[in-house]
Amino acid sequence: WTGTPLFDVLKASGILPKARYLVYFSIDPDWWESIDMADVQHPQTLLAWGMNDGDLPVAFGGPLRLRVPRQLGYKSVKFVNRLMVTDSRKGFVSALEFFNSHRRYHSLTFSPRSALRPMSKKICTHLRLPDAHREFLLR
Repeated sequence: WTGTPLFDVLKASGILPKARYLVYFSIDPDWWESIDMADVQHPQTLLAWGMNDGDLPVAFGGPLRLRVPRQLGYKSVKFVNRLMVTDSRKGFVSALEFFNSHRRYHSLTFSPRSALRPMSKKICTHLRLPDAHREFLLR
């Protein structure tokens, strides 16, 4: 990964000492996440724009992705477009908490593996990319 340590970017912007959390947003309007300052200050937490000695491919979150290797993968948000430093997480829930609590996701039923039949199902209808917000269908 090639990028700038996140804490260096925030220090250059003049964050206040009382800052406790970073809330960050993706170009997807329904996706945001947060981490505490311990993760922000970790030297491996990067605003990444490159990978494998080249530009960061769109499929991996290019042009800009937040890499938080000390956390689970969903914290490493692709297509980052906004950072907000705050002293409280009040009013913000993680995207995972939001989706898990959203009513339409509680209708899932689970079956034993032996009971599953092969099937085809559309999972995602489109992906918004930062290049002029074009939309592409995933198949």
